[in-house]
Formats: sequence, C-alpha cells, structure tokens
Amino acid sequence: MPDAAPRPPNKIVTQAEVRRPGAPPPECKDCEHPPSYSADPGYQQPRILTRDDAIVVSDSDRMAAEAASWWYSLATFYQAPCLQNSVFAGTVGGFGMGALRFFSTRDGRTALTLGASVAGLLAGTNWFVCRRAMYMGIKEESNVLNRAVAGDPEAVKEYSKRMQERERRKAGS
Repeated sequence: MPDAAPRPPNKIVTQAEVRRPGAPPPECKDCEHPPSYSADPGYQQPRILTRDDAIVVSDSDRMAAEAASWWYSLATFYQAPCLQNSVFAGTVGGFGMGALRFFSTRDGRTALTLGASVAGLLAGTNWFVCRRAMYMGIKEESNVLNRAVAGDPEAVKEYSKRMQERERRKAGS
C-alpha cells in the first residue's frame, strides 16, 4: 500500500479571511468553476434548504398521532408476549379459589374478593416470571452469538443447534 501524500501545513487565518456566518464564500479569482467550501474535488456543496423542505407538525397533527398510537396500543395489547398465558392462569386460579371459598362459606362477597385477589396476584406473578425467563433467554442467546462471532467453535455449534430447534418449533406450530 503506497504511503499517503504528505499533508500541507495548517494555514494561519487572519481576521480579514474569516467569513461571517451566512456570508457567501469568497469568489474564485483564477478559475471558471463556482466557489466551493472545500479544496476536495469530490466535495459537493450542500443544497440550501427552503421553506418547502420544512416538516410542519401542528398541534392537531401531534394529537392525531398520539391518538392513533394510543388506539393501536389498546387494539393490540393482547399480543404482548406472556400476557395471554398469564391472564388465563390468573383467571382459572382466581375462579377456582373463589368457587372453593363460596362453597365453603356461602358468602359471595368474600368469595369474589378472594377470587379477584388471587386472579390478580397469580396473573401478575405469572407474567413477571414468564417475561423474566423470556429476557434471560434473549440475553443468553445474545451471549452465545457474541462468542460465535468471536470465533468460539463451541458457541457456533450451540448457536446452530438453537437455530435448528427454533426452526423445528416454527414448523411444528
């Protein structure tokens, strides 16, 4: 590889040569091309922006985007990982405990209170444990992938095995 050409020493700029912000560049006196900001022949002068280039967002646009985002979140919340299984387990557990309490005491209010409490606690706990396991799996897979990229042959085998297992699960679903 050939050595790069030596760079010229830095030029000392006088106060008269300093351009004010927004002032046009000095004209090129001994050439035909328009002035440029750089001596680099591949440099292209940036396009000057106009009012047509501005993105105007009004308050009504902002509010519409926020409402659309809120509606999308509300309409798709059930697709969150682990949520369906957690709510199902909480509902079944809460119903079961509430039914047992009702059959043993014949008091509907205490049965409803116990059932709702168990349902909420069971669903929340189940969701937390499921999400934690999901994130630990993602972190573990990331660590294996990083080791595989670093050249660890065992990590390459393990990552390949994980991918094959994932493909089998997709094909079975």
